[in-house]
Amino acid sequence: MGFAASTFRKYDDSYCNTLLDYNLCLNDCVTFELNEKFIESKIDELDEIQNSGFIYQLTQSRITELALICAGNYADNFEFTAAGDLLVNPKSIRIHIDGVREPVNKKRHVAITDQFNGIAKTQTGIIRWLSKKTHLEITKKPLLPDLYERLISAGIISVKYLDSVYRRMNKIADVIGFLSAYHLPDSQMLYKKLHSANSESDFIKSNLCNFNFDIFFDLGDEILKSIENDGYKSVFIVDKQ
Repeated sequence: MGFAASTFRKYDDSYCNTLLDYNLCLNDCVTFELNEKFIESKIDELDEIQNSGFIYQLTQSRITELALICAGNYADNFEFTAAGDLLVNPKSIRIHIDGVREPVNKKRHVAITDQFNGIAKTQTGIIRWLSKKTHLEITKKPLLPDLYERLISAGIISVKYLDSVYRRMNKIADVIGFLSAYHLPDSQMLYKKLHSANSESDFIKSNLCNFNFDIFFDLGDEILKSIENDGYKSVFIVDKQ
């Protein structure tokens, strides 16, 4: 499954070595503990190599798969804040304040009303001041929406794959809502319920993300086929004919 090291070496002299090596190393990510910082580092590494072309977009799709799997695992294991950081919570927000030259960076996991809790005596007063005196600027979007928008903007990734990304992003949000409504105190209680032989266990399992690496490796195989055959048309690339 996925790239073989020997196959990469076979094409070293004819193709973009660095991008091929990058994808080979990307396969090792399945053994790592995925997190936001690690995935961002993979995006930065890719952008330093190349930032255009269909091989780049297929590789970026592989990173999107890693982000989906990471966020899905977080949601399935009650790590809702970490899942939310990947899905909805912007990485960086600047708060522009009237009459103040330099913007203030919003603290990511602190409510803006708490960050400015000394600006007025009441919660209502704080909210009123924020609405009248400040405006927010998102300077770095959450990782998954950003990757999704990148793929859409490229204009060459198939609608079928883009739809699958969108559905899984929604699934992550649904799982967070589902488990939150279940009112379980922590992941240990969920673990106990999941390993009980009853209908409730089956019901909970059926409502989790349960994402796997299948598409991640399928994308890798498509990259390899495209390299082996210049005329190969990847199933993940839109047909413009």
